[in-house]
Amino acid sequence: MKKSTEDDYLKNIDASTLEVNHADLERWSDESAFKSACPVCPDGILLVCRDDATFEILELDYCIVCGQRVRYLDIDRFKEVEA
Repeated sequence: MKKSTEDDYLKNIDASTLEVNHADLERWSDESAFKSACPVCPDGILLVCRDDATFEILELDYCIVCGQRVRYLDIDRFKEVEA
């Protein structure tokens, strides 16, 4: 598996937002149902963004490595699982 290089960091920050189902993403580890592998870069992570005030799961997220933005199409179902 290719590892990200310095050139990979934030390279997708200006890319179009991808629409994905959170349920279809590969989990980053067995320890968290929230952390997912980035669908674009080799070792990026989607952590599931939350509202600072309410801690509610947000529809929009981004990779902490390449900056790729994603929009979860199944956000309502994902919120139900958390409840």
